[in-house]
Amino acid sequence: MPTHTFLSSIVDIAIGIAGFAGIIAAIQHRAVAHWSAQQLILLQILFFASAMAVVFALLPSMLLSAGIAENNIWRIGSGGLLIWYFTAVPYRILQGRKSGVGMAVPAALLVWAAISVSLQIYNLTTHGIAWPYLFGTFSLVVNGFTVFLLLLLKLGWEEQQSTNA
Repeated sequence: MPTHTFLSSIVDIAIGIAGFAGIIAAIQHRAVAHWSAQQLILLQILFFASAMAVVFALLPSMLLSAGIAENNIWRIGSGGLLIWYFTAVPYRILQGRKSGVGMAVPAALLVWAAISVSLQIYNLTTHGIAWPYLFGTFSLVVNGFTVFLLLLLKLGWEEQQSTNA
């Protein structure tokens, strides 16, 4: 699959995940204003993961049109992903602490993130090739989808608990 097709698919998937989350938020029986702090943070994480997947999927085309060499495009992209990872994660931890929300992260997602970060460091410091960057953009979609599932299951669990009470 050519890289532009893969990146275009990332855009489509990321927008789809964000769209489904918006639908869930819109059709909930309770107003979003009554969601728990954890649910609101998960919704923010989901929307930001989707938005950043779109940004990072479109970035190579923009850089290519600026006449930047292909290996440098992948290095710049990997550097951007690293900046995103190393700013977004601490921000979310701080946000959770300020809100009094403790959120467990699935171990598989932590391993996946570690692999993605390692690949971006590799790509930034070596040849500047496409596949590590593509893995990084895909990782943003995986993150968004995982949070989507957590949000969906959390909302379903709370709906069931309030119905049974």
